[in-house]
Amino acid sequence: MKPFLLSAVAVLLVSCGKPAPAVLQYRVVSAIPHDPECYTQGLEFSKGRLFESGGNYGRSTVREVNPADGAVLRIYTGAPLPIGADAVVMLESCIDDGDTVQILRAPALGDN
Repeated sequence: MKPFLLSAVAVLLVSCGKPAPAVLQYRVVSAIPHDPECYTQGLEFSKGRLFESGGNYGRSTVREVNPADGAVLRIYTGAPLPIGADAVVMLESCIDDGDTVQILRAPALGDN
């Protein structure tokens, strides 16, 4: 028990000399309606277009949302891709050992 207590005290003493992290401020500049049945998992805003990945238990979607009023403009099917992606690596072209993914064949531009 004593070695544990000494270790805990040593950690506390080392961390006491560091400055506190900066406190960030924010301001809400606007709010738009949002589907109460969809929990946001990710947002991406690009060239005036807002994309939201979200869903609920057992379902998820990627939606293009009108940033002015929150209206869903389009619901995409399939896996979400980052803006600017120019190809998709198929799972069958990979070996996943749990820690790393080895791509067996480099995708060509436009592959999906």
